[in-house]
Amino acid sequence: MKYLKYTILAFAISCMFSALTSFAYNNGYQSIVGITLPTWGNEVAAYTHDKERESYQYYYSGGAVDNLTSATVNIKARTKSSDNIYSSYITVSKNETKTWGDSVNMFAGDTYTLLLRREKSAISTASHSGGWYIDDRLK
Repeated sequence: MKYLKYTILAFAISCMFSALTSFAYNNGYQSIVGITLPTWGNEVAAYTHDKERESYQYYYSGGAVDNLTSATVNIKARTKSSDNIYSSYITVSKNETKTWGDSVNMFAGDTYTLLLRREKSAISTASHSGGWYIDDRLK
């Protein structure tokens, strides 16, 4: 009976953390972990998300590492709306947060896709982690 209490407590804590993760995602933040940036400057569609309110979007780079040389590389990010309207590229360095700051990706009720690539073209892939603030919850 003693162990049953601990099992139920552990289950309740797990449910709580599960709800917190869902809450964070629904509040306009998408974590990007270990995504592979392709070779030769090609883009990868990281995530697609619905925008809930009219506001700027931000991107945070936790860093990108070249898979061949282990060198730190910068990334370029842009968004594409469901109407195929592209934002401008932003170049983001390791541990840096930037906004596009234009009105292209601000509209509520639209669906946006995050597109990522390396800053400079290379023959090898790179691994990247970061975060996408879709609904300006940075502040």
